[in-house]
Amino acid sequence: MLDAKLQQLDEPSIGLAPAVIQTIGQIIQTISRSGVDVLLVEQNADMALKLSDDGYALENGTIVMKGNAHDLARSDAVREAYIGLQSRFHSNQTALPVSTSPNNSQVLPVQRMS
Repeated sequence: MLDAKLQQLDEPSIGLAPAVIQTIGQIIQTISRSGVDVLLVEQNADMALKLSDDGYALENGTIVMKGNAHDLARSDAVREAYIGLQSRFHSNQTALPVSTSPNNSQVLPVQRMS
């Protein structure tokens, strides 16, 4: 583990109290900042997207969305399906719009997979 290049974590927050989940998140950030890549599989989408640079949404083992974690977290479709937040807007769009990052630069859209 001393020379690890990749740390794989499968559901590190499952069954844990919120305070412990927060500590787990801090540990994952420390690992990542040390230069070790982290592959995180997590049903707690809110936590996973806050910790990640990029994300993938899976349904029945199939990738249905992928993109920048910040953009995924802001996506109405992801918020409704995986974070449990009701959207202010409902749409039948198959593609999500390009969004703007906090520094007003354009970022890649979240991509729905077919």
